[in-house]
Amino acid sequence: MTIAHTPECQGYNDASKAAIAAYFADWPDHCKRCGGWGGFHSTCDPSPAGVTLGHGTMEDFDTCPDCTEKGLCTRCMVGRLIFVDDPAGGETGLCRICGATDLTPGCPEPPECYCWTMEEP
Repeated sequence: MTIAHTPECQGYNDASKAAIAAYFADWPDHCKRCGGWGGFHSTCDPSPAGVTLGHGTMEDFDTCPDCTEKGLCTRCMVGRLIFVDDPAGGETGLCRICGATDLTPGCPEPPECYCWTMEEP
């Protein structure tokens, strides 16, 4: 069965494909395991069900074993990040090989699609 996307969803998908293609063109050697993000972000609500305590979310970031844990640049997989002063007064990691910083975003994620939940006409 082929999913028929709504026009709005198709627009999101087309824009996402273009953004991902642009990222691959800019950073062809990025870490394929983490998508150039340097690790994996997750959130969860650790509150047990049925308890009257307020709920909240816990955020976690696990570093990627293929790049960050080896000290490699997540964009070129060759250079190593050195830390330099940034204009805001802090420090930022900079790759002297490709010029990426630790603030350079990774590969865009495709949008979530719920078109499959819609009833067929």
